[in-house]
Formats: sequence, structure tokens, C-alpha cells
Amino acid sequence: MTKTFSDDEPTSEGFRRFHTTHFITAAYSGNSTTGWCDLHFFTPEGEPNYCTLLSPQGVQSLAGQLKRVSDALPTQPPIPVHALKGQLPGSITYGPHTKTYFGQRYDLRVIQALGVLTIRANLLDQLLIELTIQLTGGNPRQVAAQYYSSVNMKARLDNVRALLEVSDLPSDLTARLRETLDKVKKVTDRRNDLIHAQWTFRKGKHRAVLYRPISKVKEAEITVTEQLVLGIADGYGEAYASLLSGAQGVQKRKHASSTARTPSSADPAS
Repeated sequence: MTKTFSDDEPTSEGFRRFHTTHFITAAYSGNSTTGWCDLHFFTPEGEPNYCTLLSPQGVQSLAGQLKRVSDALPTQPPIPVHALKGQLPGSITYGPHTKTYFGQRYDLRVIQALGVLTIRANLLDQLLIELTIQLTGGNPRQVAAQYYSSVNMKARLDNVRALLEVSDLPSDLTARLRETLDKVKKVTDRRNDLIHAQWTFRKGKHRAVLYRPISKVKEAEITVTEQLVLGIADGYGEAYASLLSGAQGVQKRKHASSTARTPSSADPAS
């Protein structure tokens, strides 16, 4: 409900009084959100701003009130319309390989490939946590919490590298694990480039501008295809297999050391 108050008028029950300098609306479009919109009130400095979500019925009521007020003015005020980022411009070719999400049609093969990539990235995270547990003997929940407390993959891998340097693992196994961590870093960098790129949609294709601020080539535009995404996912698979082999080597080493320290039941009592 809306109402205009005079400063000296008491506030009725069910109303909230605030000053506003102007307001904007943001319309939704999608499978189940068409007709809804955000209504944002901007207040003078020092006062809170307010926002509410209007149903299609509320939108119609507000639009009717605004039209009546606007029609009564001697000069019609201009109403600016700004298209917010996030909508993918351009049209996509409809077909059996497209699917609509939130009102936008996507290449289903690319979406599925991104799903495979997400799963493989998660599995690799879990394996890195397991390797850290084996190297430290730490509590699994504490190690996992420490791992996920850092969102920087380089910091996570550097932590594992530091553990390798102070471990008693054979030099060949340590060297193999270092090489594996380099593979992990390389493939996660490729994933990050893609996920954090600026995506657009032109001429029926997903395109992404990659940003590499510390590289010689600062920007690169690529076409995102099923093959490209699955290529990165395949890199995750290779890194996972290599890391699993190294983790199994650590596990065997620990088991052998534990067995050597435990007296056999056949040993004579001292």
C-alpha cells in the first residue's frame, strides 16, 4: 500500500513513513517471474532505502496510478529505460539441442558439459583434501574446513606443496606429486578463465572474453563449445587420475611405516 503523508500527520497502523527522492522499477522476465518487478525507493542521505517485490497485480495497480498522475501533468516526464547486464543479447537457433532457463535459450550441450566440469572439479577438491589428511594425519572435518576457507586454488596447492617439503616421503614420490600439482594448477586456471569470463551470445554462439591481467595478452575472445568445456573437464580427469596415484602411494607408505612400528604377535616378548 502507498500513501502520501504530511510531516505533521500521525502514521496510521500498517503504514511506514519515509522520504523518497525518486524510485526505479526493475522488471523480470522468465519462466515463472514474468510480470513481477522490483520497486526501489531512494531516500535522502542518512536514511535507509527501501525495496519491495510487486506481484503482477501490484504492478498493474501501480502502473494505473502512475498513468493517471502522468496524464494530469502539463508536460509528460521522460521515463528512462535501462537494460541491465546479465541478459544475453542476440537470438539462438531453436532446435533439439537448446533448452530455456529463466527465459533465455541455451545450447544444452554446453550446459551439460559445464555440469560435467563442475562435478569433476568437486571430485578433485575432495581428493586434494584426502591427500592433505594423509600428509598431516589431521581431522577430516578440520582439514576440509581449512581447505574451503580459502577460495584461492593457488593458496590451496601451495599448502600441499609445503606439506610435501616437510614430509618423509621418498624423493621420487614427492617429485611425482609436485608434477601432479602443477597439472592441477594448469587445469584449474583454464576453468577459472572460462567461468570468470565475460559471456555474451552472438550469432547463435556462446562467446566469452577472457581476462588475464598478469599475462602478456590481457584479453582473448573465445567461442564456448561443448568440445572446449569437455576438454577442460578431461584435463580434470587426467589430473585426478595422477593425483589419485600419488595419494595411493602416500597411503601405502604410511601403511608400511605403521606396520614396521607395530610388533608382530610372533615376535618374542622382551
